[in-house]
Amino acid sequence: MRNRYYLSLFKILIIALIGLCSFTFSHAQNLYRNSVPLHVTGTASLFISNSFTNETSSIYQNDGTVTINGNITNNQTTTMTGTGLTNITGTSAQQLLGNQAFFTNNVVLNNTSAGSSNIVFNGSNNLIVNTSATLTDGIVVTNSNNITFNNASTYSGASDIAHVNGFVKKIGNQAFIYPVGDGSKLRIASIAAPTNATDAFTGKFIQANPNAAGFNPALKQAVLDEVSTCEFWTIDRTTGASNVAVTLSWLNSAPYNCLGTVNPADYYIGRWSTDSTKWISHANGSTTGTSASGTITTRTTPTVFGPFTLAKRNIPLPVSLDYFKGKNTLEGNVLSWKITSFKDSKSFNVERSCNGIDWIVIDDIPSSSIQNEYSIIDPKPCEDINYYRLVEYSKSNQRSDIQVIVLYDSNNYEADFELYPNPNNGTFNISIKGDAPQYRMDILDVLGKKHGSFILYNGLNLIDCSNLASGVYLTQFKLGKKLVSKKIVINL
Repeated sequence: MRNRYYLSLFKILIIALIGLCSFTFSHAQNLYRNSVPLHVTGTASLFISNSFTNETSSIYQNDGTVTINGNITNNQTTTMTGTGLTNITGTSAQQLLGNQAFFTNNVVLNNTSAGSSNIVFNGSNNLIVNTSATLTDGIVVTNSNNITFNNASTYSGASDIAHVNGFVKKIGNQAFIYPVGDGSKLRIASIAAPTNATDAFTGKFIQANPNAAGFNPALKQAVLDEVSTCEFWTIDRTTGASNVAVTLSWLNSAPYNCLGTVNPADYYIGRWSTDSTKWISHANGSTTGTSASGTITTRTTPTVFGPFTLAKRNIPLPVSLDYFKGKNTLEGNVLSWKITSFKDSKSFNVERSCNGIDWIVIDDIPSSSIQNEYSIIDPKPCEDINYYRLVEYSKSNQRSDIQVIVLYDSNNYEADFELYPNPNNGTFNISIKGDAPQYRMDILDVLGKKHGSFILYNGLNLIDCSNLASGVYLTQFKLGKKLVSKKIVINL
């Protein structure tokens, strides 16, 4: 009897394969078990009213339309392919079973049964989406497995009644919004576009106190005033090395509002650091929405991934700045500032940059309740242009960047330079008497090609040029906007 059944099926498949006509095949038994080559062509549609099992030895390919109303068990060991549409529909809960990934090119998930576990992954396999998924109705519970979206694949229709309560994996170099939630609400998170088409990030939403998973909200950087005890997301980089911005969503309604009503500007994103064993801040790069609901994107791009959650920033009390300015002097650049009011302030830092990107601290000044004017000297400024940033730290060590100014070198310094012995084997003494805090000396050959630079100071300096070939070179000293040149000879 079973052999006649397979023979009949094979005849139907032959008709489908040669494209003589399209057909609809209905099977009313509790189990539709496939163990032969099964190819649904682009003009064919296969309707399975109950469960579908694809056995280890089968070769199933869907280039048409397949509708499955029951459980799906996939054990096919060969790679599944196809360009068709799979409808996973049902009026009672469905399961994805088996030990091999179930491939779909286009898929519609539409289970109208009651409850919040409508399509449940209870095997050891994933559901793969190659092109598109439509989430119409039903909560997908992936357990330890995932829905995998391949490179360039998309989805539509995610909502409170149609989302994934579990893991979603995205492969590719496109930005992606994870259609995740807790079975009651859609609580999206997203990533910016990774670099490579093979990069993969896996996301999940958990409506629970992160402390239950070992991520204590009380352990946090000082910049974070409060970390959510209601919820967190895991966003893991599972393949590749791309660093991507992360976006989370907030919802100011129970049970998702344990931070209370927060001004969107005061939301921060926190990430659990296994190295620091605390929540660290990725700050607030941008927000959408209102205090009722919206999204926040990291300001600093994570380089390590894992648990992320919402937090409130530790809001420093404001500092009122009258001015922050600088001027050139022979001793260096003088920076001064005046504060008209502040409270709970610990100190001021002045930072310097030669390019506006890389900064170093040049002084740390304690703040004083009886002092409102401050001044420091930078004795070793950058050549030509300096960026200075005034930073205030509160007593709780909260940092506030107050103002950045740009200062150009307008000095024309005077100095006497003596080089000896000259010529020699490349080791020179340079004696300098001048009114600049420091000097830069470049060494050039007779064609004007630069072979090195040195920073020199008043007094005796020793330089080693023995790495240069024998010959005549030109030293060039920069004095503000002036250049002073001297000839040296190297005899090795």
